[in-house]
Amino acid sequence: MNEGLIASRYAKALLLSVEGKEELGQQIYDEAVALVPVLESNSYAIRELLDNVVLSAEKKSEALEKVFNRYAPRLMPYASFLLRKGRGHYLALSLRLFLDLYRAKRGIVKAQILVASPVDRAQVERLRELVQSSFDGVVELDQVVEDDLIGGFQLRVGDQLLDRSVRGELERIAAQLVD
Repeated sequence: MNEGLIASRYAKALLLSVEGKEELGQQIYDEAVALVPVLESNSYAIRELLDNVVLSAEKKSEALEKVFNRYAPRLMPYASFLLRKGRGHYLALSLRLFLDLYRAKRGIVKAQILVASPVDRAQVERLRELVQSSFDGVVELDQVVEDDLIGGFQLRVGDQLLDRSVRGELERIAAQLVD
């Protein structure tokens, strides 16, 4: 069976459940933003838990509830539903797809700046505003410290990349020398 298709159906159902409920939709979105990295960084342990045939759906739900109470209490009914249907292993993927659908519906543009060392909030906010002026909609800008960068930055917006890093410049120089 196509896991992406199944997960996308659950993501669409979650999106429909918050349709017309702006505040709830934003809360679910914010919780999913917080929860997805936790689920993905612990994917092996969560998969082991969800695929355990010895544990009942109730026990699995109790174990997940501890994580959800901390990061996403409003999403616990959704997770419980997936567990009851035997589809718990679609949880992380369906939430990631929900985030994509929600962003597309609300005109939210996801951007990421990779930097060699942390940049202060004011600079990140100025950059977010600059990017937002070039795109329709709201821009969510995440800052990621990348150890491989010597200096400068890389800005990713969707499938576009603006590379103003020292590493990028060195790679461009090397490519010119080879040509």
